[in-house]
Amino acid sequence: MELDIKKQKLNLSECLFQQKSEQTVDLEINLPDYCSDIKRILKCFVTPGLSSVQTAGDRITAKGDVLVRLLYVDENEKIDCYEQSAALNVFCQTKDMPENPCVSAFGETQYVNCRALSQRRFSVNASVCVNFSLWSRNQKEIVRSCGNDMIQTKGGSISAIESSIVGEKTFDLSETVALEENKKAVGKILRSDGNITVETSKSVNGKILVKGNMSVNILYCADSKEGDFVHLLHTMPISQIVEISEINDKYKISLEPKIHSLIVNTKTDSSGKNRFLEITARASVFVSATKEKSIKYVTDCYCTDYEGEFAYDNFEFSAVECIEKKKKAVSSSVDLSGQNVKEIIDVRPLSCSYASRTEEKKAIITATVVFSLLFADSKGKYQYSERSVDFSLDCEMKNACSKIKPNISFVFENNSATPSGDKVNLSFNVSAEIEIFSLNQIRLLKSLKVDENAPKEANEAAIIVYYCSKGESYWEIAKRYNTAEKKIQEENETEGELADKERMLLIPCV
Repeated sequence: MELDIKKQKLNLSECLFQQKSEQTVDLEINLPDYCSDIKRILKCFVTPGLSSVQTAGDRITAKGDVLVRLLYVDENEKIDCYEQSAALNVFCQTKDMPENPCVSAFGETQYVNCRALSQRRFSVNASVCVNFSLWSRNQKEIVRSCGNDMIQTKGGSISAIESSIVGEKTFDLSETVALEENKKAVGKILRSDGNITVETSKSVNGKILVKGNMSVNILYCADSKEGDFVHLLHTMPISQIVEISEINDKYKISLEPKIHSLIVNTKTDSSGKNRFLEITARASVFVSATKEKSIKYVTDCYCTDYEGEFAYDNFEFSAVECIEKKKKAVSSSVDLSGQNVKEIIDVRPLSCSYASRTEEKKAIITATVVFSLLFADSKGKYQYSERSVDFSLDCEMKNACSKIKPNISFVFENNSATPSGDKVNLSFNVSAEIEIFSLNQIRLLKSLKVDENAPKEANEAAIIVYYCSKGESYWEIAKRYNTAEKKIQEENETEGELADKERMLLIPCV
């Protein structure tokens, strides 16, 4: 028997797996002749930088460098710095590599242990990892309805993601910057990091035009007898095209930029002074695009005339509840008792983690950002410390949700710190790109068959008298007596899905 089954196809990008691959770093490093002796180690930074991510067979490989940067105090109580890199090569494996996969990867540091072995030698024991994500385009097919009168269906509709796309563009940035005349020449670069902000994006004919900036924050020690500390903030423009063939202006686009590696080197001018900075970076923009639609679905089904086979499956719908940009000024006082802070030399964020919860139609994000502080104490000695600051953001959602999936990226700017007795007052501006999805799991009808050789036994009575309880489901009653819910409601002049009181029902038989 031909059944008039109507189905809907959903085109979705599915994250097949997320996996971490670790690499240990065990080094004993001799300082070169141009470096001063180590008196006291302030901090050793170990930072992974990715240069390429490739797929071959069932393997995903990430290559790059691990940059070791030692920040220390020399025998003259001056700050010095030494950098050395080691090769990074990690991989992960998947059983079923899809065609045309989208692979996203970024590196992070797990832990660092460092100690001085002598005035000219130090050891580093660290662990870095690469976080791999593998995405693939999949097609889900769900039953929307059945046009046959003998097939009874119960379902509903939801505003959900009908199509989603992901993609990533990796690119290189480089620029040589001349110091301004009022800036002293560079003696040694002590610290450098950066962040990317996307100003505008536009989708045109399968392409996304992305424009923004990369800000590079540099701290260096001047080439002078005083060894002054100099801060330099440089901004580099970004203009990239991310090609995704299916994209059009009906999609809501979310962009997540990352810096995978950043290197700042000095170059001399004609006088031999280090008055040029050569900045090279490798970055990426991860794109997630969604298109919503009212999706009809069937959660239960039966046939009034014949026995049948009905298969069900649990399916998780996602809906966009919030896409929003938030800005907030944060101030906090952190304890540095016993440190005797006199002067803050450098303050910058190291990492940020967050958690989320919901309160009715509001998503509340609580975040913790760890700041590094380089400072001089009351005796003029340089010290290093790390402190965390908590802050929260909230955004309004379309619906009240019990289960959500947040995707948030943060940029911290205008970071400052002021000593105040045993405390330091930290202040900064945070910009957040917030994307909140609701997750709704529903049992859906996957397939159905009826057996014309197995007719159901017909009821001899034309009408059955049934006494229902308050809150009883008309659908379940109709299913029990092999009739249609609509017929019960029409016969008894009732509305809604549940009985509002104890009562007698007349159940017409089909």
